[in-house]
Amino acid sequence: MSPALHLALAQFKPRKGDYAANLERVRDIFGRVVALDPRPTVLHLPETALTGYFVEGGVRDLAVTGGTLARDLSAAYASVAGGGPPLDVVVGFYEVFESTLYNSAMYVTLYGQGRGTRDEERDGADPGYVVRHVHRKNFLPTYGLFDEERFVERGHEIRAFDAPWGRAGILVCEDAWHSISGTVAALDGAEVIFVSAAAPARGTWPRQDAVPGPASVARWDRLVRDIAEEHGVFVSLANLVGSEAGKMFGGTSTVAGPKGDVRVRAPMFDEAIVTVSLDLGDLERARADMPLLSDFRTHLPHLQRVLDRIVAGAPATHAFDAAEGDAPSGARGLVRADAMAPGGNGLEPPSTAPSAGATFREETEGSGALAEDVAPRGTGAPPQQHDGDGQDDSRHPATAPRRGSASAPAAPTAPTASASSASSASSASSASTATAPFARGAPPERHATTTSSAARHPGPADGFLVVRAAPGDHGLPAPLEIDAPLIEAWLVNFIRDELGRRGFRKAVVGVSGGVDSAVTAFLAARALGPGNVVGVRLPYRTSSAESLEHAQLVIDALGIEGRTIEISGAVDGYFAHEPDADAARRGNVMARVRMIALFDLSAKHRALPLGTGNKTERLFGYFTWHADDSPPVNPLGDLFKTQVWALARHLGVPEVIVGKPASADLIQGQTDEGDFGISYGKADTILNWMLSGYAPHDLVARGFDAHEVELVRKRLEGTHWKRKLPTVAMVSPTAIGESYLRPVDY
Repeated sequence: MSPALHLALAQFKPRKGDYAANLERVRDIFGRVVALDPRPTVLHLPETALTGYFVEGGVRDLAVTGGTLARDLSAAYASVAGGGPPLDVVVGFYEVFESTLYNSAMYVTLYGQGRGTRDEERDGADPGYVVRHVHRKNFLPTYGLFDEERFVERGHEIRAFDAPWGRAGILVCEDAWHSISGTVAALDGAEVIFVSAAAPARGTWPRQDAVPGPASVARWDRLVRDIAEEHGVFVSLANLVGSEAGKMFGGTSTVAGPKGDVRVRAPMFDEAIVTVSLDLGDLERARADMPLLSDFRTHLPHLQRVLDRIVAGAPATHAFDAAEGDAPSGARGLVRADAMAPGGNGLEPPSTAPSAGATFREETEGSGALAEDVAPRGTGAPPQQHDGDGQDDSRHPATAPRRGSASAPAAPTAPTASASSASSASSASSASTATAPFARGAPPERHATTTSSAARHPGPADGFLVVRAAPGDHGLPAPLEIDAPLIEAWLVNFIRDELGRRGFRKAVVGVSGGVDSAVTAFLAARALGPGNVVGVRLPYRTSSAESLEHAQLVIDALGIEGRTIEISGAVDGYFAHEPDADAARRGNVMARVRMIALFDLSAKHRALPLGTGNKTERLFGYFTWHADDSPPVNPLGDLFKTQVWALARHLGVPEVIVGKPASADLIQGQTDEGDFGISYGKADTILNWMLSGYAPHDLVARGFDAHEVELVRKRLEGTHWKRKLPTVAMVSPTAIGESYLRPVDY
């Protein structure tokens, strides 16, 4: 039996920007690991484990040399190892190498109290550790919520390396999203590929797969399993947990076997150490059953030749033998055509077609290139192929045609009469299926196209079945439907982590009697305990009595501390000097006075104020600047109003609160939807499409009401300023927020 590799993965919450504190956390993990039975051979830690990931310009403060990290890890391990066997560690860190900053991962053997081998000592290695490899992240995400290439440089190499137990490779986070990265490591002999990641969780809608957690976790699950199965290797994914300025790392660290099977998966959101013993003999068995890596290695020289031509900009050509009868008797006719030329899948025009007796290796005049390499410049690459799923299938290389066979794809032909009839008969039904949901202002349900979910139409008499996908079934925005238990766990962890990072154990919430503040109070009580939440009612003399009653209902239901502070005196005292103020000005002053009270109570109770604004309000600018948006932590700010309602019902918020019309209650009879001129349901749907990249004219073309689309567009585009910090005149090269960049939780 092959020797077992005992592997441990540790997912934890690093303290942002505190190398020394995180080194102490790692020392504690070392102590836990050496006490395990069997004792792990390798400990795998996440990306940027010593600093946290989103540190922006703090990278330059926190980056260390590989030698410094190895020395510090060695000292930490020696303090807990007790003279035991060595421990191999894979750990992500911000590195300074040759005066350049990188996002790197190191594989280091720590000897504790012992020493390295004699050969290692002769090579000048520190007797307390041996650095086996340092991988510098190749693919730096600089899009969406990521801005990595602004702060670190790219690495340009992926190599496997020898470890005491076998051969390993390392990738860092997005490296694994590019399939070529795993291929390169496997071709170089890696038996285990370690992926250190700091992957924020995203995607809250319900799914049909069996992978627990957000949609991004399911995506990572597919990635590591695909790398493992395609190459016949083990893949270990170690991911961070915890919140960094609102970005929640999901954990769910995973080990996949060489047949794409999940060997172990860590819990979601929680700190954990998971262990698994790997039988390296599984590699041989998997590769014997599916020799995909061997096939790739055999074909690699041919692929390399093609890649060289692509890099050199050589146009693509293809060739095949002519049909019988198109060439003189006894001669084989070779057809050569550029793939992008008109009629490129057929015979060339007579003026340029090769002679009937032309051979595949005929050289062109004045050139040493083979005929297959020659085509007019500027013709570009062959058209991409699609299989109907909306995805570019150029990643699936077509089987190379053998000489003597006409295997190039045929040009599209007109459908037969029976096929046309089937298409025509189905068009009306497909159109109604696709457009009806849009006419109601709601996107169709997302689902994969199968023979059960797509339109089924009887085919011609030969028995073929025609399957037609409805036009609206693919490429839609993320669903607005939420997985409420997942969101609850997510936001409870968010509140707990964000307050903890700021040194708070208590929270103060302005409880208005509306659904948003009720949900925030419910989440805070579950995250911190009812005894650590202060709910504050802040009525003005014209406030609704019902709102006051509903706010007390929340306080009583949760058993949290309640305070009631009348703001009428403070507001009226100011307006005694501004008697002509209109309703909008009065409402803004009320909102700001309420925030003055919350922040003062925050100082009194040492309790952090929690925001209650939802995503719809924030996108519409439906809040008072430097009032409703002032609390430093907001659990609901990325949930649309309709999603907050769904979460409220899951949490058990009283239905009398959830079911009533939403209102800011600044003016008698005021409702949110009355102010907007559109319902939350319609607004959320339109906003969801717009934020997913669809222009107003796209929505109108899909059946949305043009007036409602324009109303939402104006609200969205006219309020960007309310979601930003004040504009500062930049006069220096070190402007805060422009050149001097540090995250809020640094």
